[in-house]
Amino acid sequence: MGYKEAVMETFPRNVHTDARLHTAIRRFSGSLFLTAAHYQRMERMKVQQGYRRRRDTPAYYAAMYLLTANEDICTRAANCFCRYGIEFDYATTQDISPHNYTLLSAAKDIYSDGSSVALNDLAISEVVDTLAFSLIVNALLIARYGCSVLKISEKEGKE
Repeated sequence: MGYKEAVMETFPRNVHTDARLHTAIRRFSGSLFLTAAHYQRMERMKVQQGYRRRRDTPAYYAAMYLLTANEDICTRAANCFCRYGIEFDYATTQDISPHNYTLLSAAKDIYSDGSSVALNDLAISEVVDTLAFSLIVNALLIARYGCSVLKISEKEGKE
């Protein structure tokens, strides 16, 4: 399965989100990670936290993916990761950028149950910037398919 197929199967057809989803697909660079540093931060966090079968759900890794997207959000959320899950109340939000606040909020919503991640809200570019939208789309793919989706490297799937 390619990135485009994963995205199109995950998100329902919607007039409000279709254009933004196609932008996310166009922006796909061959990795769900934003940069090599993003990948390294997430891998480092996984090693630090160790493995706990009950805790380590796709939603947990989806939230971790968002909370390691850049150095600032990673630093602000570092104290949130604990033995039994993620405690978002420990995040440092003073003077947080709107972009990172969006990532933090989306991580919390996805981790808690995902039902409050409203695609119609995500479709509003004035509220959620394009980069944050793409990262949230990727996190929702992780929440649905698990960490195996992180191995996708092709925009289009091979038949």
